[in-house]
This record gives sequence, structure tokens and C-alpha cells, in this order.
Amino acid sequence: MSTRIIISKSLDWMKFKLNTFPKPDYQPIPWLGIAHAQRSDGVQSRWKIIEQIVEELGVRTAIDIGCNSGYFPIALAMKGITSIGVESDSKYYDTMSYVVRHLKLKNVGILQWEIGVENCELLPTADCIIFLAVWHHIVKFKGIEAASNMLSKLWNKTGKILFFETGELEMPTSYMLPRMEPTPQKFLEVYLMKQCADAKIKHLGLHDAFAPDGQKVMRNLFAVIRK
Repeated sequence: MSTRIIISKSLDWMKFKLNTFPKPDYQPIPWLGIAHAQRSDGVQSRWKIIEQIVEELGVRTAIDIGCNSGYFPIALAMKGITSIGVESDSKYYDTMSYVVRHLKLKNVGILQWEIGVENCELLPTADCIIFLAVWHHIVKFKGIEAASNMLSKLWNKTGKILFFETGELEMPTSYMLPRMEPTPQKFLEVYLMKQCADAKIKHLGLHDAFAPDGQKVMRNLFAVIRK
């Protein structure tokens, strides 16, 4: 092994350790012995139900928009589902890239890309699209019309199922979210039905999340299923 490769691998390992010290911000990395992260419980509860549904629907391809450290696309790849993670933050991109290389997985990749309404149509189609905790950021920076347009475009890329979750009543007014009345669950069910033509909306329960101020909250998870 050349000196260049040895140094490169050492630098990758050091960067991975820095990015996950003292523990990851969001997602655990159990394949490399990091079983705990700040949001482990919520990640694992979501995965439990996502795993069950993708098996039932025979999902073979998946895209995770805003994939963080790559827990979902890597977990899907470990089940034989070809997956792509899309992440704009270099810290999380580097972390997922390191894990994929370490595991020598050939059926999962990552794009360092800030996805928005203006470029999401460049994504490939997939049986499954995971769109968790991203929509409220699009509303904040681009407005509700752009966020709705992006959701509809992602739905057009979806062959079988889209998993959706967003910030709800815990988000500050600076996010400019619509009033979620009479309840966030009811509002989002109607909203998803409107934006995703010919879909069946299934509520997948409440899951742990955190408000911007660090307070623990619960958020609704939905499956948008192609009829």
C-alpha cells in the first residue's frame, strides 16, 4: 500500500471521528459500533415501520432527500435495495461516504447536493422516496408555494411510496409554516392528498423529534402510497 493511500485513509478516519464525537448529532451508525446518537430512538422507530412497508411493497430502489449520515439509505442497501442519499452538509456527506466505503457497499451512493424545487426534477425515479424533516426548511427559505411544487415533483418521481414528515407546531414563526388546523395530522393528511395526485395517505404514528430550542416533541410520519 502506497504512502499516499495510507495517509488518505488515516485522514478519512480522523475526519470520521471528529464528525461523530462525542456522538452523532442525529443518526446512529450501528454498522461501525456507534449505536447511540442524539436522536437514536426516533430514527429506530421510523426505520422499524419503514422497513416493514418497503418489504410489503417489494421496493427495489430508494432515494433519501436530506439523508444526514445515511442511516436509512445504508439500512435499505443492507436489505438489497439500491439506494441514493442526497445531503448538502459536507459533515454528513463525509460521514456517510466513509461508512459506505468501510462497508464496501456497491448498491448505495450519496450525492452532495442542495435539492430544491429548481433542480429536483433531475433526480432519477425510484420506488421509494424518503422526505423527512426537509419540507419545513423549504417553506422557510423558498415559501409554501415552492415547497408544495417540490413535493408534487418528488411525488412524480415516486413509483410506489413516499415517506413524509415535517416540523409542526413546535417550529417558530420564522419558518412561516401554515396554520396546521384542526390538528397537524388532519392538516397534513389533506395537504398530502392535494399535492400528491392519486395517492392513498397512511398515518404511521408519532415519533420522537426535537424542536429548534432542543425540547423533545413528537411528529407525525406519513406514507404516501401510489394507488
